[in-house]
Amino acid sequence: MKTFFAHHRSSVHRGSALITTLLMTSLIMLITLGIAQLIAGDIRTGAEFVREGKALYMAEAGLERGLLELKQKHPGFQPKPISEDASLVYDLEFLTQATELPVDSEYRILEQQRSVAIPLFYVDAQNVPNPITDFLVKYFVPFKENIQNAKLQDIDLLRWKIVGINNDSGNAESISDFTAASDMASSATPNCFGTQLDLSDSAVKGSCIPDTNGAPVASSVVSGVSVQHLNCMWNQARSHYTYVPSTDFQGSTDVLEATCYSIKDFLTKHSQSYLILTNLVNPDIIESLDENQKFALSKINYRVLTSEPVLRDEVVIRSTGHFGSSKKSLDLSLSGDVFLPVFNFSIYRTDSEK
Repeated sequence: MKTFFAHHRSSVHRGSALITTLLMTSLIMLITLGIAQLIAGDIRTGAEFVREGKALYMAEAGLERGLLELKQKHPGFQPKPISEDASLVYDLEFLTQATELPVDSEYRILEQQRSVAIPLFYVDAQNVPNPITDFLVKYFVPFKENIQNAKLQDIDLLRWKIVGINNDSGNAESISDFTAASDMASSATPNCFGTQLDLSDSAVKGSCIPDTNGAPVASSVVSGVSVQHLNCMWNQARSHYTYVPSTDFQGSTDVLEATCYSIKDFLTKHSQSYLILTNLVNPDIIESLDENQKFALSKINYRVLTSEPVLRDEVVIRSTGHFGSSKKSLDLSLSGDVFLPVFNFSIYRTDSEK
């Protein structure tokens, strides 16, 4: 009897040990599998991180390629999208052209005493510049949007100039004029000048108020030529700079002709022309307003329409790098605005008592 119970207790002990062993083994296996899964996950995460990093570097390489493409071409050249093979693995898209400036809003603000240059030529697929003969500038000073009783009517605020290369002589020549503000103009009905009033505009519908460049002023003499600023139309310029051979010394001299020169004629006879807009608002001439109100009216809202796509005011290069299953996209925006300094000088002095 004693032997039976001893044997029974020994069997129970061995069974308990086996169960304990199995439980411990299972627990160790579960822990091992968990650790293995964590390690595998870290490996996958690390590999994905490496792939994403390589894709990012590929996208950056694409941007550098895009900058090189644009640097070697004329302003406004629109390269075709570039898709590289597996050795470089990036895709490039260029957004350089538009017929409406700005492209992201109705108007762009031209700050006081700032200038912007807009090319009046388009570049074809062979990187050859071609003249644009039709454009329209819409602009207004925000009277109605800000201050009802502001008085700036008929005061020249916006100076425009077109500079181009004469197709026959190869000389740089220009036409220019000043345009006035109008308290009748607004964002919906702006002042306008250019060559064609009915150019299509998807953002600002409605008609323009054509600019008429002021009343005649007294005659003067510039470079031996009699000058009189006439009352020209919205599609003409009062000032025309040309170049003629000099009789006094070797070279050439500029002559200012005070004719109402057709803007379209100038664009037809010149190549690679640029339109330069300059804000010449002087807040001190705004009547009966405090400084904050004057500052609000010192900004000119402008919009430019062209008959052919020209250089956007903000060029965008889009590059997508891909490595394996990972993709990274980068956009690079390049401002097309050109700052040209405008200097003001005071022609007066104050004495010690004032």
